[in-house]
Amino acid sequence: MQSNDRDNTTTQEVDEIKKELILYGVGSTAEFLCYYFKKAGWNIIAFTVDRSWCKQSHLLDIPVWPFEDIDTYRNPSDCQIFIAVGPTGLNQVRRKKLDEAVSKGFVPVSYVSAEAMLWDGMDISEHCKIGERTICQPFSVIEDNVMIGSQCLIGHHTRVGSDSFLASGVMTGGNVRIGEGSVIGTGAIIKNDVVIGKECIIGAGVTLLQDAPDGSVFMNVGSQKLIISSRQVPL
Repeated sequence: MQSNDRDNTTTQEVDEIKKELILYGVGSTAEFLCYYFKKAGWNIIAFTVDRSWCKQSHLLDIPVWPFEDIDTYRNPSDCQIFIAVGPTGLNQVRRKKLDEAVSKGFVPVSYVSAEAMLWDGMDISEHCKIGERTICQPFSVIEDNVMIGSQCLIGHHTRVGSDSFLASGVMTGGNVRIGEGSVIGTGAIIKNDVVIGKECIIGAGVTLLQDAPDGSVFMNVGSQKLIISSRQVPL
């Protein structure tokens, strides 16, 4: 494996990359991705969101443009775009806006933290995000439009399907398959050789030891609040 020496994983060479970027979204995901991309040397020229959600003119002192008119504000050939949306609608909102942006002529960019570790020769697919201290072991494959949080472990020969979302702290064994559009919650652990179908939800903290058919939901039973005060617990 190797640690990336730059926060950038477009398929273009460094000297060919257009460093001006538009982020779709105005929520917390857009804010922290703005921070990441700026740290990696990108110039965030605007946020964009559907006109019906466009309630503000600026975010973080950066203009907010209505998505429907975005190509009238900036020529698509002059910048790139990232859809800063999480797993909403089993990731289909992110996919829909990505397809619409591409149809307008914008080229999507990927982000991989300089602190992530990828196996030698690994290619990151179009429009992906991989957070800091995440490890992708040899022969793992990340398909397009995938978001992976920080401190994840993607085991060897594991394939993460398109339009998926893995929250921080997810760990997979080797040879795992994660189907398209699936959502894996914070700290979930997936056993070696498990196959997760399309559009599954594996909740936070779940330890998955069996295959998950398409559309499955696995959730931990939530912790219960005790009727005693914290001052009554002997520590």
